[in-house]
Formats: sequence, C-alpha cells, structure tokens
Amino acid sequence: MEYNSIFELDEVLKDLHIEHIFRPMFDGFQIIIKSNKYRISFIEHMGSYGSSNDLIEAWDEFGDPIGNLDVFACLEYLKERRLLRRN
Repeated sequence: MEYNSIFELDEVLKDLHIEHIFRPMFDGFQIIIKSNKYRISFIEHMGSYGSSNDLIEAWDEFGDPIGNLDVFACLEYLKERRLLRRN
C-alpha cells in the first residue's frame, strides 16, 4: 500500500518549521510532535484509521484517536492544541 498523505504532512511541518520526528512504523510511518503540554502522533499504516483511503490517524495522550484526516485536518488538529497559530 502507498502512503502519500503522511509524506505530505511531513513536508508541510518542515515548511512551517515545526520540529517533529518522522519514522517507520509497521508497514507505514509515524510523525511525533512533542511540546510541553502534548505528545502528538500522526500515523498512517495498515492498522490506522483511514489508511485504506490514504488518510491519517492522529492522537495524543489525553484523548481517543481521530482517524480519516487529510493534511488540512491534521493542521486543524494542531491548531486546536495551540501548537499552530490560527490565521
């Protein structure tokens, strides 16, 4: 299976100068963002919600995972947690 959305999110985070870790996970990939308040994980692999549609799953340690996110929705997820400014 091809996972393109997670690579697109990685590029957007680089462009926004958001420090993150990009690493392999199972047959796909994981992006980790750490802050003082949160550890956020974006994943796309065979078991993640939405992977069959090339979409991303997001979660932090305070809530349930949210799946079927495109890159725009991932950025909104970061805005909700005040890790990205709202325009």
